[in-house]
Amino acid sequence: MMLAGSKADGTDLHSVVANRLKIGRDNAKTLNYARMYGAGESHAAKYLSKNGMDEKEAARTAKDLFKITKGAESNWKMLRREVNPLFLEFISSLDNDDPHHYLTVDGNFYIPSYDSNLSALTANFEQWVIAEISSTAPDIPQESIVVSLYEDFATPVRLFHGGYESATFNYLGMKTHCDVLRTPVLDCRLSDALSALPPDTPDRLHFASKYKRSVMNWIVQSSAVDFLHLLLVCMEWLTTEYAIPARFVISIHDEVRYLCPEKDAPRLALALMLSNMYVRSFISSKLGIEQLPSSVAFFSQVDCDTVLRKEVNIPCFNPDGTRVPDGVSWTIEDIVRLTDGKLDAS
Repeated sequence: MMLAGSKADGTDLHSVVANRLKIGRDNAKTLNYARMYGAGESHAAKYLSKNGMDEKEAARTAKDLFKITKGAESNWKMLRREVNPLFLEFISSLDNDDPHHYLTVDGNFYIPSYDSNLSALTANFEQWVIAEISSTAPDIPQESIVVSLYEDFATPVRLFHGGYESATFNYLGMKTHCDVLRTPVLDCRLSDALSALPPDTPDRLHFASKYKRSVMNWIVQSSAVDFLHLLLVCMEWLTTEYAIPARFVISIHDEVRYLCPEKDAPRLALALMLSNMYVRSFISSKLGIEQLPSSVAFFSQVDCDTVLRKEVNIPCFNPDGTRVPDGVSWTIEDIVRLTDGKLDAS
């Protein structure tokens, strides 16, 4: 979901969540970002209550929100990397019409723990492996075969499944266990203040648990900062290369604002669109994704306005009481039509 959808046709994550929960898109957007930064169900319920929703309804809506986004949390067991080819062979032998309950996180396979209601896959896989090995080495105890399949047989891990963002939160959660943590884009390292303590340090696990949410927040926000830095550098290059008289003014969360003469606004908008495409391509390549969906390559729209406001059609008034004219929002199609797809001054 994070790589799909468009605000224009109501298929982006914020619109989908808003429609599913029957709340406004702005409220859904606020809750989505809060969740990504580590907020829980209680925070979501309080936010909805403050915005006029009945407490019971707010609690139910918050629960539904986390069910469709984060998913359900349960115990999972990690297979050893050497077992991965065997597991893939087992999966390929199954009926494709049946749901196969397993997770992949950062190249590792996880299958349901025995206490999960999804554990049928685990039992079937273990029996399949036992049958395969026993046919050639019948003297190996079955218990030894089963234990050898897992990285840590006795200790399951808590992971999410069934939600739009389950894979995202599973990745973030597992990354917090790294001794040396870096952003996936520019390889910026986590501060020593939050990095994992040395292996034999007392209360090492308590420290990791206490600051897990802060570390997950750092991964999200610092990756976004990597994106911002790349975008600003790319914009500096394009505006210099094509003599676009623009000045970077301010960045606000996921927005960047530039100032330029009105006649150069379409060229600057095209530079923003191209910069987004270049940065998205670089990030996708760093993550091993060699394709870029068109819905992700370009901004859904670029706002062109004479004043600083959240949306171009929000009422805004001058000191003398006269209304400031609305701005315009350009899609990539609009910008290509205005500029003929060229950054050169005509």
